[in-house]
Amino acid sequence: MRELGALVAVLLVIVSGFAPFAVVGVASAAGNTTIVVAADGTGDHQTIQAGVDAATAGDTVEVQSGTYTEQVTVDTEITLVAPNGATLDGTGISGGTVGIDVTPSLGSGLTIEGFTVTGYTDGVTVGGSAGESYDDASEESISGGWTIRDLVSTGNAEDGLDIGAATGTGWTLRNVRATGNSDDGIEIGGFASGTVAWRLLESNASANDGYGIRVSSTSGSWELLDSTTSDNRDTGLYASGTSGAWTIGHHNASANSFNGIDIAGGGGGDWTIHNTTASDNSDVTLYRKDGPGPSTEFATTTTDDVGYYTFDVPAPPGESTVETRLHFDDPTGEYAQAWYRDRHRWANATAMRNAVGSHDRHNFQTLREAGMLLDVWVQPLSTCQDPTDADSCTFPDREDTVTVDPNETVAVHYELWNGDDRVYRDYDVDDPATRTTMFGAGHEIAPGELRSKTETLTAPIVDGTYDYRANSTSDTRNGVVSNSTATYTIEVSGSVAQQARSPDGFSARISNPGSGEPVLLGGDDGVASTSGTTMQSLLLRTDGSNYTVNVTGNDSAPAGTAPLPLAPGGTAFGYFTVGHSIPDTAIANVTFRLRVDRGDLSGAGIQPTDVTVYRYVDGVPTPLPTAVVEETSTAHVYETTSPGLSVFAVDTADLMSPPTTENATPSLDRTTAGRTGTSVDTTGASSPGFTVVLTALALLVVAVRLSRRR
Repeated sequence: MRELGALVAVLLVIVSGFAPFAVVGVASAAGNTTIVVAADGTGDHQTIQAGVDAATAGDTVEVQSGTYTEQVTVDTEITLVAPNGATLDGTGISGGTVGIDVTPSLGSGLTIEGFTVTGYTDGVTVGGSAGESYDDASEESISGGWTIRDLVSTGNAEDGLDIGAATGTGWTLRNVRATGNSDDGIEIGGFASGTVAWRLLESNASANDGYGIRVSSTSGSWELLDSTTSDNRDTGLYASGTSGAWTIGHHNASANSFNGIDIAGGGGGDWTIHNTTASDNSDVTLYRKDGPGPSTEFATTTTDDVGYYTFDVPAPPGESTVETRLHFDDPTGEYAQAWYRDRHRWANATAMRNAVGSHDRHNFQTLREAGMLLDVWVQPLSTCQDPTDADSCTFPDREDTVTVDPNETVAVHYELWNGDDRVYRDYDVDDPATRTTMFGAGHEIAPGELRSKTETLTAPIVDGTYDYRANSTSDTRNGVVSNSTATYTIEVSGSVAQQARSPDGFSARISNPGSGEPVLLGGDDGVASTSGTTMQSLLLRTDGSNYTVNVTGNDSAPAGTAPLPLAPGGTAFGYFTVGHSIPDTAIANVTFRLRVDRGDLSGAGIQPTDVTVYRYVDGVPTPLPTAVVEETSTAHVYETTSPGLSVFAVDTADLMSPPTTENATPSLDRTTAGRTGTSVDTTGASSPGFTVVLTALALLVVAVRLSRRR
């Protein structure tokens, strides 16, 4: 019997041994663990701080997408990363707040990546408290040797990034956006900085109320490459008391309210500057008013490379009325009764009394009678330094009109300026076209201060001239209200499609599209909708003949079409009928984009990646490769490509009898990261073959008979 038992054991191994072994519950080695943070509770922790507290040196804290209202302190050499982006929002936290605060004693090995930090006193600090000055003695002995990349710090009450004295190895800041903060964008250095090497690459420190980048008391080497420090209310790059070597290349430091680049306070070391713009180039006109009647133009100049104006004109007796920083040289010893207009800073009417013969190079007086003034500029996103990032746009011409192709993305920049002698406590800028709300309840704007923001707008796909309007409302503590309106225009040309959206559906007529040329139909409003799903757009390539397209949406299968054979738990999110006058044989491919409401997915308990688009071919629903290409706060956007047009349905991936996936010719413009069906391999080492099983059973029968004979 022992032989029988052994034989049975061997046979069981033969039958089951082809299946792979599975190891469950093996922990990662110490210092190499990935800790997942998810606000919805699907990770190891629900707060970032809890994940950081659980980590040891060398671990990775991976933060899932979402908004986290907390302050995070990092005191361990870890990798803190949000691979799909996550937002730290301190708007609802009172007192002096910091989004991410790093303990100064950390050694090299820290990486912070992928976060947006907004609504705090300081966005990111190293070794300091919220609101500390750049020369605070407490900012000492920071080890450094860290990497901060793909980080946005915007809308904070003081600095975007505040990094104190560093004494360790080199630092790298890559693709950091420190914009729209109420003090400096990036502040580095302080009481006792060391000799570390710094690299600031592909970063943007623009539109801040203080300096773009402020560096002080450092002796290390610096590289500032492919970056922007423009439109700041002070200097773009300010270096004071530095003694190391600097290299600045392919840098834009233009349109700052003071200098583009300022080396001050005993700066030393070798400086190499190439392919860099540091000029403002604002036109400034000086006017004179002698008695009743209109003012007359007196002189015109342009700001120099560091942003100063100079008027060298003889002046008749009188009182000079000028504004903001101006080098006004008066060779006659007397000022004219004059004022000047700077179209970039809205300057045009404030009295300034100076002594005879004075040379006022740094005058900061501002317009006191204009209230809150709103201006809007536009620029094609494709012409910006980074065609994927509106914050990289510099709007060099300050234009409010732009001509673009159909469906092209336009960067829209808003500037709200306090040209009054009153402090405004609340402001609100609304533009329905970009769905922006630049809201500042309880955020004071002193005279001369500026608030700015950049959004994007997708141009219509039909030729025409489109006018848009943005409105601002501001009020003081005494109830004085200031309203301002700014308009801008987008001119669209080059469309071959004329289309219309109605409550019943969508129709389009396409003329002379060109063979193989893409024709885009639809837009932000979509072409047709069901209860929770919208067909957003169609991108067609045909043989070049003229054709028409009609689209309707239904919650249930249209007449003559069988409903999807849903598996248990499956959900149909809608059906779309695409009528067309062109045969499928003349269509190269069609790329669809569809939006599905987040609420519908979560209500049905369906993961976003489990959604599939089906095309009915000869009455049979055939799945198309479907991929998530965009996520918004309200919906998931999917893309799929089809070889033709008919009835389409949006459903979960599982049907009662899953059909074969239909393939389409890949799109020439957009890459569809589709999902293909995975076949089950019934051969090989995953399971025993049929012959092997029969052989094993035969051996078992023989063994049993032999044992009985004994």
